[in-house]
Amino acid sequence: MAGHWQVVDISSKEELPEYRLDDFRFFFTEDGRYQYFGNLYYEEAGVYTVEGSYLHTTDTLRQDTGEKTVQILKLTKDSLFLRMADETTMKLAKDKIETPK
Repeated sequence: MAGHWQVVDISSKEELPEYRLDDFRFFFTEDGRYQYFGNLYYEEAGVYTVEGSYLHTTDTLRQDTGEKTVQILKLTKDSLFLRMADETTMKLAKDKIETPK
């Protein structure tokens, strides 16, 4: 799971606004840390764990957020499919760029 993941598709049963997919990316480290960048300058960073087919994240940038859990639908060496709490599905591709410091 460690590495840089770029969102390449977002799908939902509901109509979605137009997103710049280049804005959505995840960085996961071997030691259980993550960073997430979303649209409109949204950012999270903190710790993560994987238990079975679930990814658990805790954002340590904000005090008022608890643990978030998303379902890992598929994980291969170069692709990751996540189902978010609102039933939105994100398709991610592994990219070969360095994690930001």
